[in-house]
Formats: sequence, structure tokens, C-alpha cells
Amino acid sequence: GALPGMTAFATNLMKKKIWSVIFVLLISLHAWAQSPVRFYQGGKAGYKDPVTGKVIVDAKYDAASEFHEGYAIVMQDRKRGFINDKGEVVVPLKFDDVSLFHEGLAKAAMDHGYGFINTKGDWVIQPIYTAAGDFVTGLARVKRDNQSGFIDRNGNAVIPLQYEDAFNFSEGLAPVRREGLWGYIDTKGTTIIP
Repeated sequence: GALPGMTAFATNLMKKKIWSVIFVLLISLHAWAQSPVRFYQGGKAGYKDPVTGKVIVDAKYDAASEFHEGYAIVMQDRKRGFINDKGEVVVPLKFDDVSLFHEGLAKAAMDHGYGFINTKGDWVIQPIYTAAGDFVTGLARVKRDNQSGFIDRNGNAVIPLQYEDAFNFSEGLAPVRREGLWGYIDTKGTTIIP
């Protein structure tokens, strides 16, 4: 029957919408669950199919991450690279440090410098920084010559390297320190909370 205060037509329409939402959520959950899951054996990391439990990548890596944006970090002999969800090495294990991909780019370090690589392992932003953070809403925190600022995905310093310290953006604001005092800036570099 109809819910109180609703016609039968409106009740049926609402039920259909609810079932549509549930269907989309189940499909999304199923797609999410398809990323291989990490396992350890004999002190080494590998990956298994989450549904069948079949080994996709033998336990051969010294360390490995969960998948993010379709890629996982793997490490052997202190060098890091990436595999895809089929277990194929797509970025060679040649980096001293890497972070997971964020907005299609990953922070990577080589020879004590940080920059950003694409999913093929090519430098998009050269490793000229002493520290870097992940991209958040199109901006990444970087540090060089003891000065921090923010670059865009092309490597342009859209918020100049003028701060003693800075942290990544969250909800449109980033904490920054200048002349020993902490404050917050927005994504345009405007001081919001001095």
C-alpha cells in the first residue's frame, strides 16, 4: 500500500528510486572490491584476487601498498615503483621514495630530490625540491632552499615558495608559517587566518 500521505504512484516511484540507488551502490562496491589485495608470505608481499583468492603477484616484494587510483607501490632492494591491478610493473622500481598517485601524479624522489611522475614513470615535474606533498585540488606543497609554497600540475609556483613551513590543503585551506607565526591561506594564496 501507499505510505501515509503519499499516493500509490508516488510510493512506487520512491521505491524504484531507492532500489536504483541500492543497485548503483552495489555495483560501485563490486567495482571497488576488484582491486587486488595485498598478502604477506615469508616476509614478502604479493597480491591476490579479492574474490577468488588466486595469487596475481607472487610474494616477492620487500614492501607493497594498497591500490589507489589503479596502482600500488612496490619495493625491492630499497627501490620503489608501481604495478597495475593486473600485477604488471608499469613504473620501474628505480625511485628512492614515492607516494601513491593523487590526481594522476605521484610524488617521487631520486638522488635526494623530489618531483612528480605520471603513471608511465616519466617526470612531469623535475625532482628539484627537498620535500613535497601530494596533489590536493590541483596543488602540491613543495619545499626548496628552506622555503615552502604550492605548485600546480604543470610545476608553476602558483603560491610562491615564501613560507618557513606549510601543510597540504584540506577543505580549501592550508596551514602555513611565516616569521614564526602560523596562519591559513586559501588556494589562491590569500591569507584567511593570520
